[in-house]
Amino acid sequence: MTSREFRKCVFRTPFQPVRITLDAGEPLEVRHPETIAIGPKMAVVMHDSGEVVLFEMARVVSVTYLKAKARS
Repeated sequence: MTSREFRKCVFRTPFQPVRITLDAGEPLEVRHPETIAIGPKMAVVMHDSGEVVLFEMARVVSVTYLKAKARS
């Protein structure tokens, strides 16, 4: 997946949470657009726990749209 294609999937308007699946099967959930940064060849996702995951765009296998969590 190219950076441009990936950016279009992740930054739709209005934003919808996504699950990114990498080639080794690791799922990464992005619940807010502020928690992901996408460069020309790399992307970084920051989890609520503070964990940061850096990955190459070439490793993205799929992007799945998730339902937004209900507000309490």
